[in-house]
Amino acid sequence: MSALWKSLSDMANPDRLLQEAMASLIETVRAKDALGIARETWSHGKPLKLLLAGYVGARNTGADVRVEEMIRQFRTIFTDDALELTIMTLDPEKTAGYFSGARQIRIPMVFPKFLFDECPKHHGVVACEGSMFKSKFASALSTMMAGALGLASAENKLSVGYGAEAGAMDESLRDFVEKYCSKSLVLCRNEASRGILGEMGIRNTSGADTAWTFDPAPPSRGAELLRKAGWDGRRKILILCPINPFWWPIRPDLMKTLAWRIFGEYKNQHHTSIYFHHQSEESDRKYEEYIGAMAGAAKVFCHEENLFPVLVGMEGLMEKLLDKMRGMAGEAEAISDTIGRFIPSQLRLMGQMGIDLSREISARYPRYERRNVAEKWENYLPPLPPLIEGLLAKFGDFEGTRILKTRGIQ
Repeated sequence: MSALWKSLSDMANPDRLLQEAMASLIETVRAKDALGIARETWSHGKPLKLLLAGYVGARNTGADVRVEEMIRQFRTIFTDDALELTIMTLDPEKTAGYFSGARQIRIPMVFPKFLFDECPKHHGVVACEGSMFKSKFASALSTMMAGALGLASAENKLSVGYGAEAGAMDESLRDFVEKYCSKSLVLCRNEASRGILGEMGIRNTSGADTAWTFDPAPPSRGAELLRKAGWDGRRKILILCPINPFWWPIRPDLMKTLAWRIFGEYKNQHHTSIYFHHQSEESDRKYEEYIGAMAGAAKVFCHEENLFPVLVGMEGLMEKLLDKMRGMAGEAEAISDTIGRFIPSQLRLMGQMGIDLSREISARYPRYERRNVAEKWENYLPPLPPLIEGLLAKFGDFEGTRILKTRGIQ
């Protein structure tokens, strides 16, 4: 009976249904490619059309910044007339003015048919979200990116995951990724992800998060905003970034969608379209405890250390959190120094990612003309802001050589 119930549950699982729909479309594209039907092919002298698949347009700052810097890097590696970029966005109004030089197209929340139509129009797909292969946030998002990569692979086109992370996946998602990303190259932003993908037989190598080269507004702008909020210009600042860690993952749910549309139920769980957050009495209780603990600890800590608190909205708790904050107060300079030493190693890896991408394009399209520069990591980075250049000058030799020596495509 339990086996039968599991089988019925799997059949009704919206995430699994989404993966099965995507798998059918990938196989259709594979069959069309074998027959030479409606195939967009690259030829010498044409710009290389790349489709970027990620999580932009939801006002997730990290997701948007990473893609912004990827595009700047690509523009450095390849000339403008040799590359034609298209970025999928959930909401073009929220990404208006972003991603200079790239065409933006809206991706619907129910995406399989859209990907089936759009991916074959390009010469390759680059997946560009950090949480690329994991179920913790939303299996549907990983299905979208893996599906786009799978469609590119089905036509033997460029299929690359850029600055990716892999983690725990539902069984059906893991099977889907393992099958349809087997020909992709994934540049991972940490070594744990390499281990997971290696076990799945997916080609991978070391990479980095691409946000390190971002040039934010000048400090004077930050100071202006802080003074408007009541900062006296002298007190040290405590930045707090609370999240709700208890309402993930997001899952598609057709029954909840109907109840929400007809009766207005589940509105507190509704994310968008057919997708809903996890919610229960237990998760609500845990969130209240989490927020209460953070607020209480921050209040005591700011009073003790004379700090100005800033809350940044992000998409034995109290005592442990307060003890942690107290410990960090005496380590502020050391923590800042550690971060400064870490960044140059990430820039080296990001530059090497550019080299790896360029090599992968040449392997797929041998006549594509690469830049005539030495394959050194610094030649494959976008222009760096003064702050980052200063960190490179100060900490430039920190562990980067060791990391590059131990990397390699598996």
